[in-house]
Amino acid sequence: MSHVDRSLQRDYVLARWSKLAATAAKKDKPIGVFGAGQHTRWLLGQLSLCQRGQIAVVLDDNATPGSALTVFPMLALEEALA
Repeated sequence: MSHVDRSLQRDYVLARWSKLAATAAKKDKPIGVFGAGQHTRWLLGQLSLCQRGQIAVVLDDNATPGSALTVFPMLALEEALA
């Protein structure tokens, strides 16, 4: 993938994130991110500290009680839905 393609991809993801975050803020709702893999790690690396502040939890099938991804608590999906 070329530098231009990566730049467009990053811009697109950040634009979508901005819309999601604005909707969550209007509804006074936190954001949960599903999956603790490479894509989530990439996303967290792209977001500013302010943008990260809206994330309440990372949901992952392999989460164990008390685990975290960087500073975000992790929950198994089943636990979050209980």
